[in-house]
Amino acid sequence: MNRTKKSLAAVAAVVTVILASSTARADDADTTQSEPRAEHFRVGALVGAGFPRPLSVGAFANVERTYGFGIEYGFLPRTNLFGAEVGLRAVSADFRLYPFKNAFFVGLGGGRQWLDMSTSMTVGSFSGAHSLTASTWFISPRIGALHTFASGVTIGIDAGLQIPIAPETSIDSTGAAVNDADGPRAMRFAANTLGQKTTPTVDLLRIGFSF
Repeated sequence: MNRTKKSLAAVAAVVTVILASSTARADDADTTQSEPRAEHFRVGALVGAGFPRPLSVGAFANVERTYGFGIEYGFLPRTNLFGAEVGLRAVSADFRLYPFKNAFFVGLGGGRQWLDMSTSMTVGSFSGAHSLTASTWFISPRIGALHTFASGVTIGIDAGLQIPIAPETSIDSTGAAVNDADGPRAMRFAANTLGQKTTPTVDLLRIGFSF
């Protein structure tokens, strides 16, 4: 009887140890799964839609979930806008700070933008045209969010200001357009709206992938 009791006690002890070990492994696994993946460095690419440049493509890098750097090319394909043919493009770079180490960021960017516009007019049997070329350096403070899912898919949104530095604007008129004051006035207004003066900016959607 004593031998049987000792055997049962030994079996119970072994089962207890096995169960305790299994529980500990399960706890460790749960803890590992609940902890976010360490992200020391990420690089990726984004495409976006916004204002004043409707389309953009770019690349970015995030370091330690705290700092971010990016480059971007934004453009408006030549199209009819404000009653004129308009083309717009810009190149820029930016720095982002993630103060809470999550998606939210504050950032500061800078770059150069080029704008060209042209329109034609006819007065009686005479025709003429206006053309505008404009360029400016700019800085662009902004706030936003950029979130990367575990799969690497990245989405974002942001808003800010484009502040021009030393903008340059030139308007040429030919033929019947020489005596037209309304055309150049309208073109200058359009140029100011698109960045030759301080302009609100918004990226309604950025989407891409990061590694």
